[in-house]
Amino acid sequence: MNIKRLFYCLYVLVWSSLRVCAAVLLLVPVLAVIDMVWQGEPWNRRERITADPIVCGKLSGVVYEFPRSYFPFWPEYEGKSSFDSGFVNNKKGCDANLVSVFLSMTWPGLTPADDSLIFRQGLEHEGLLVSYSPVVGRQGDLRNTLDSLMRSSSSGLVDLAKFDEGVGLYKVKGRHRVFEKDEQLFYWEGELDSLGSVGYCSWRPRKPHYYYCEMIYVFEGDVLVKVIMRPDKLMYWSQIKFSLERFLLNSKKAR
Repeated sequence: MNIKRLFYCLYVLVWSSLRVCAAVLLLVPVLAVIDMVWQGEPWNRRERITADPIVCGKLSGVVYEFPRSYFPFWPEYEGKSSFDSGFVNNKKGCDANLVSVFLSMTWPGLTPADDSLIFRQGLEHEGLLVSYSPVVGRQGDLRNTLDSLMRSSSSGLVDLAKFDEGVGLYKVKGRHRVFEKDEQLFYWEGELDSLGSVGYCSWRPRKPHYYYCEMIYVFEGDVLVKVIMRPDKLMYWSQIKFSLERFLLNSKKAR
């Protein structure tokens, strides 16, 4: 009887000890959070940090300023990619080099578009999605760009192109350079030895089958411009190109 009582007492003691240890272990993360909150001194008023309403930086050595209201995402400055940790420490401002700026705007007004459009409509954005970046390597060679876009299509495809009066561009049907089963319509402006712009419209297996287009051109020899839009806007391409050139000229920072 005494032995049973002894075992019972030991059992109660061990069980109680385990409960105390479990309670302590559960309290450790709670105490850590409490300590973090305490160290943060939330009762002290902090100065609110607001983003600069102007994005400033250099494209091919020229300083440009853009209203931040055009930006659905952050601008890319030279240094670490936005996919790398620490990219927020890249040099910013008018003395920093921009890798690219991506603007969302209306057409024909070229005013800042509602940010929600890019998340609701994606590549079928009802306005224009415009990228400005410095020309790197052979990006400025539009004939090379066209050949690259058409690399999965049959050779001699350019000779089959017809001039589309409705959009003022040459057009030919080919294949996607990566997804070779998918069709693409290739477009270009001007003669092959002096191209003014090149681009394509992408196909999908549901209507509208051609659902977005991308056109590419070079501004003043050193800024690469890419424009994403719906196919119905191709008929305005010459106006769009002219308007975007004026927009970039007006975005140059005053000396």
